Amino acid sequence: MSADGASHVPLGPGLRLLTLRVRDEDVVFVRGIFAGYDGIASVHGDESGLVALVATESTFAELEAIVDGLPPGVVLARSVGGAP
Repeated sequence: MSADGASHVPLGPGLRLLTLRVRDEDVVFVRGIFAGYDGIASVHGDESGLVALVATESTFAELEAIVDGLPPGVVLARSVGGAP
């Protein structure tokens, strides 16, 4: 994955991007959490500690709520992209 975690992630009209910096060992855990929420977001990530989540505007608030509910210390940083 690139340094910004999102340069290869397709982002069309109506889509929002949430990029997370997590501990390297938590990438698989975070990807697994979102796999359980079938269809809420497209998940892109590797072992670099960056996870890019692409969601529609209609599911973005729910996506952020799920991220907010992750155990303390899992998400080290986050950034939002795409049209609000």
